[in-house]
Amino acid sequence: MALENLLHPTNIKIDEYAKNATKFSFEALERGVGYTLGFALKQTMLYSIAGACVTSIKINDGKVTSLEDVIPCDETVADIILNVKSLSVTLAEDVETGTITFELSGSEEEIFSEEAKLSEGLAITEEVFICSYNGGKKLKIEAKVEKGVGFRPAQDNFKDGEFLLDATFSPVVFCDFEIKDARVGRRTDLDKLELNIKTNGNVNCEEALRLAATKIQNQLRNIVDIEEINKGIFVEDPKDINPILLKHVEELNLTARSSNCLKAVNIRLIGELVQKTENELLKAPNFGKKSLTEIKDKLSELGLSLGTLIENWPQDL
Repeated sequence: MALENLLHPTNIKIDEYAKNATKFSFEALERGVGYTLGFALKQTMLYSIAGACVTSIKINDGKVTSLEDVIPCDETVADIILNVKSLSVTLAEDVETGTITFELSGSEEEIFSEEAKLSEGLAITEEVFICSYNGGKKLKIEAKVEKGVGFRPAQDNFKDGEFLLDATFSPVVFCDFEIKDARVGRRTDLDKLELNIKTNGNVNCEEALRLAATKIQNQLRNIVDIEEINKGIFVEDPKDINPILLKHVEELNLTARSSNCLKAVNIRLIGELVQKTENELLKAPNFGKKSLTEIKDKLSELGLSLGTLIENWPQDL
C-alpha cells in the first residue's frame, strides 16, 4: 500500500472524565497501527517524560533511624514517609534539586503541605495531609526532591540518616489503552485506539500526550530517510515562522512570578506560549489570573494571543 493511502485518524474525541484524567479516542487507523501507537505512547508517557519527586526523607536531623521509632504524632514514621512521598512537586527549569522542610513545635495541630518551607525554585502543586502533631517535643521533617526520568529504585532503605525512596519521576501516574473495531465506508478491518491517561496534575493529560508523541516523532526522524519521503511531513522550516515567535519569553519583560511559572512548565519561547490555552496555563503551579492577565496584555502588544495554532511549529527547537 502506498504511503499516501494509509488512513490517518480523522475522528478524535477527548473526554476529561475526572480531575487530571482524560480518555482520548482516535479512529480510524489501519489494522495493527492502533496497537503500535497505543503501546509506544503508553511506554513513553510512563518511562520517558521528565519530572520531579521526593527521593529521600530525614526526620529530626537523622536521629530517627527506624520505622518503629516513636515520634510526637498520631501517625507512625512509615505513615509520614508515605504522606510526604505522595507530594506532587515541580522544580524550575534551572533547578535540579530542592528541599521541603517541616519544623513543628508548640501546641497540637494538623499539618498540611502548605505549611512547608520550600527551597528556591520548588513548588508543591496539590495540598496533602502530612500528620497530626501532638505538641510538646520538636519534630523536623526534611525531604529531598530531585529531577529525573522514569523509575529509579532505591539502592538501600536507610543511609546516612535518610530514608531512601523508590523514585517515580513521570508526571503520568497511569496510562493504558484499548483497541476496538472501527469502520470507514465498506472497510471494517480498522482500529479505534482509546487511550486512558491520568497525571499528578503537574502537566495536564493533553500536554503529556503531546510530549510523548513528540518524543516518538523525534526518535523516528533518525530512522527515516527524509529525502525519500515527503519533506513536508517531517521538516518544519523556521524561516516560514514569525520571528517574534522564536524569541525567548524573557523578552516579554514579565514579572518574576509569571516568568517562574512559565519556567516550571518548560515554556521557553513565545511561540510555545501562544499555543497554550488559558485553561492550560491556569493549571500550571502557582499560576493565577493576575499572571494570566499580564501575559495576555504583553502578547496583545505584539499582536499575538493565547490559543493560537501554529501548524509548522518546529518540534526540535
